[in-house]
Amino acid sequence: ARAIGDPLVLTFGKVEPKPNTVNVVPGEVLFTIDCRHTDSNVLIDFTQKLEQRINEIAKEMDIEATIDLWMDETPVPMDANIVSILEEAAKKAHMKYRVMHSGAGHDSQIIAPHYPTAMIFVPSIGGISHNPAEATKLEDLVEGVKMMASALYELAYK
Repeated sequence: ARAIGDPLVLTFGKVEPKPNTVNVVPGEVLFTIDCRHTDSNVLIDFTQKLEQRINEIAKEMDIEATIDLWMDETPVPMDANIVSILEEAAKKAHMKYRVMHSGAGHDSQIIAPHYPTAMIFVPSIGGISHNPAEATKLEDLVEGVKMMASALYELAYK
């Protein structure tokens, strides 16, 4: 994943050794790999190579590997016009911003194939996200609301 680089991301989010005790070598490990990229062809190619490598290592070590692509989803692009409107709203208001790829499976992933869609993210304190410790400064939330209001006005009246 590092060799390919941005926007490919790879996350090992869950690891469950069995048994999960301090002094026993596990006989089984369940783990998740979340792999995301904006281009479905790159994602498919990378996933196939990753699966092949996992199976090669398992064979070399005389262990069994079972792969289940239960969360396999095709990337869904956001609407370029709305993204452009959001970017212009940020520029006009002299807001600090960056256009970024999410890869996240938000509701927008379901809505985007049917309606023009984009997302606004605001920074989490310390970059901590999807965690009970996640928090956002009030001023960042306010900036996000201002950006959304500006974009909605642009979409509704221009």
